[in-house]
Amino acid sequence: MRPLALSLLIAFLACGGDDDGGSDGVPAADAAASGRACASGLDPDSPTALASPALDCPSALCLHVEGEATDLCTDGCSDASDCVTATGSACDGDFACVVPMDTGPFACRKVCVCASAVPEGGFAVDCSASHGW
Repeated sequence: MRPLALSLLIAFLACGGDDDGGSDGVPAADAAASGRACASGLDPDSPTALASPALDCPSALCLHVEGEATDLCTDGCSDASDCVTATGSACDGDFACVVPMDTGPFACRKVCVCASAVPEGGFAVDCSASHGW
């Protein structure tokens, strides 16, 4: 029994943790949170949404982008340097730190989004004061 517990502890420690990749010395978003494939439960044509809690994501946030076949784990950010690409990421490029939606509990929150999934001209969001934010 003891070897099994030790093995599980080693596996847990090897799979978790933050990447200190932030440009300001502050730990960046968990590398696994930036691009790991996840399941939001939404159809590809469903509107852009953040699903939470997403148990397959370290941040518990799974981003579905309308028109994209693969949902990706994400995390909050203040700029693109906070978005660290995970090894084996389902994103085929860099990440952008953008606001993908202006409704719901995650309205106007900046998150890491695969740059190739950002619509041309950006997401159609209104986070102005006149919108109530």
